[in-house]
Amino acid sequence: MEQRVNGVIANTDTEPTMTTKPTALDAYLARTAAIHAKLKQLQQLADDHFGHDPDAIHWGHVGDLGRVEAGLDELLAIFGGDALFGFSVVMMFGIAVGTYSSIYVSATVLIYMNLLFRHPLRGDKVHDINDTQHDEELAMGERALFIEHPANHSNRVKLANVPPAELPWKDTQKLPYTITGPYVSELIRRVFIDGLHHPNARPTADEWETALVKTADLLQPCQNPQCAQKWFVFDNTTKPCCPHCGTAFRGKLPVLNLYSSHKEGSFRTDNHRLMVYSGQSVFQWHSSRLTFPNERLTPEQAKRVGYFVLHNDDWYFVNEALPSLRDVTAKQDIHVGGRIKLEDGGQILFSRETGGRLAVIQMVCQ
Repeated sequence: MEQRVNGVIANTDTEPTMTTKPTALDAYLARTAAIHAKLKQLQQLADDHFGHDPDAIHWGHVGDLGRVEAGLDELLAIFGGDALFGFSVVMMFGIAVGTYSSIYVSATVLIYMNLLFRHPLRGDKVHDINDTQHDEELAMGERALFIEHPANHSNRVKLANVPPAELPWKDTQKLPYTITGPYVSELIRRVFIDGLHHPNARPTADEWETALVKTADLLQPCQNPQCAQKWFVFDNTTKPCCPHCGTAFRGKLPVLNLYSSHKEGSFRTDNHRLMVYSGQSVFQWHSSRLTFPNERLTPEQAKRVGYFVLHNDDWYFVNEALPSLRDVTAKQDIHVGGRIKLEDGGQILFSRETGGRLAVIQMVCQ
C-alpha cells in the first residue's frame, strides 16, 4: 500500500426498475442538453457583440444588455442558496461545461470565465490601433496571448483602466488562475500557455471532467460569514486561507487522501483528496474508483452513502449505506448507522470490492 510522504498531502443494492416511460432523470438530462445549447448560442452572440457594430454603440444597446444581464441574474438566483454560492456555483457550472468540452480553446474560455469572471485573452495589448475589427481578429486569433502568461506580460490587464465594479476579479495578482486549485490550474496552463497555438498540447475532455470533479472535492467553506464567495479551493498547504477575503482557517481540518485497490491487498494513490466540513457528503464515486459522476450515473449510484459531522470538537464519518465499511486503524467493521472518529493518520476502507477506496486521514490544522 502506498503512503504519503513528509507530512505533506500527496496526491442498498436495489436494481433500477426497467420502464419504457421517461424518468425524471431522462427529462432532467434532456433539459440540461437544451440549456447547454442555449448557453452556446448566447456565447456565440456575445462573441459577435450581440450583432452590434463596436464603432456604433449607443446607450440603447447598453440598455438592451442591461436587460439581458438582469435576466441572467434572475436565472442564477434560482440556484443562489447558501449551500451552493459564489465560487462553488461556478465550479459546478465548470463541471457541466467540462463534461461536454473538447480540445478546443472555446470550452476552456467558458470554464475560465465562469470561475474567474474575466476573459483569459482580453488584456490591454493593442495589435492594430487603426482597425478595431482587425485588432479583435488578431487578439482572438493568430496573436492571442494569455493575460496571465508568466513570461510575456504584454497583454496584462492594467488595473488603472479597470472599473471598480470589475475588481477584484480582473486583478490577476490578487486572484491568479492558480486559485482554481492544482487540477484545474494545470489544465488552464496547458491550454493558454502551452497549447494556445499548439492544439496537440491541450488536455482532452476526459481530463477536464476528471479535474473538475476532483476540484469540487477540494472546495472548503470560508469561515468568514461576510465573505462574498463563501467557498474556496483548498490550496494544499498546512495553513489554508480564503483567497477571496483573506480569512485563515481555524480549528481541525481533516483531509482524506484517496487510494484505490487494483488487486487484493494493494492500493495505489488516486491523486484525489476529499475535504471535510460539516454535512459534507460521500458518494459511490468516492468509495470506488469504478464509479464516476457523469451523465451515465444511475439514480442508485447518485445516492449519498455517508457524511461528515463535527461533534464536541471531534470529526466523525457516519455510515449511511456502505455494507463493508471498515475502520482499518481500529481493525473494526462499521455497520450502517455507525460512525468512525477522524484522527490524524487514521485509515478508512470504504469498500472491499475491486476498485474500493482506502482513505488516509490527515489533520491539516489542529
